[in-house]
Amino acid sequence: MPAAIGAALLAVLGLVNALSFAGGSTGDMALVLAFNALPSTAWCVFFAILPKAPRRAASIALLFAILPRAIYVALAPSAIPALLTVCWALFLVVLLRGRGVRLALVALPLMILTAVSSVGDLVTILSSVNELVTGALAFFWRNNPGLTLWRQVATPAILLFYWVTQIRFLLAVRHE
Repeated sequence: MPAAIGAALLAVLGLVNALSFAGGSTGDMALVLAFNALPSTAWCVFFAILPKAPRRAASIALLFAILPRAIYVALAPSAIPALLTVCWALFLVVLLRGRGVRLALVALPLMILTAVSSVGDLVTILSSVNELVTGALAFFWRNNPGLTLWRQVATPAILLFYWVTQIRFLLAVRHE
């Protein structure tokens, strides 16, 4: 369940950021929904129903999380996100086929890629903590305290929770 909550929080983060920064553009909102909110919501559903219906969970994730992510990676190629998408797809296919032993084997490279992928967000988190500690946010706090609180406290907390739950999920799969 923590991984489901992490995915749900990531979907909320993407939606709030899109609403805050897209300027209300319909095209931008459609892209955010297609490539961020829909996949995050699908991952939330995947993690929530995985214990009871693993094959249905894998099917939902393949269709609504991996497919949009694969399209996004094809449009904006980058090595780590592409490898992560391929490994998750492989993980889900193995889960669909019901091969539990091989699932643990796929979890290891997936865990490594997830950790590498989280490094960029870790820098964001550390930067936010640094700005909170040094008092560099006073100007922004006076002008827009809600946005400052969202960007400097809520966003790093959501990102940290998300990545920790992803790694914990993969560690659990690895040890089963």
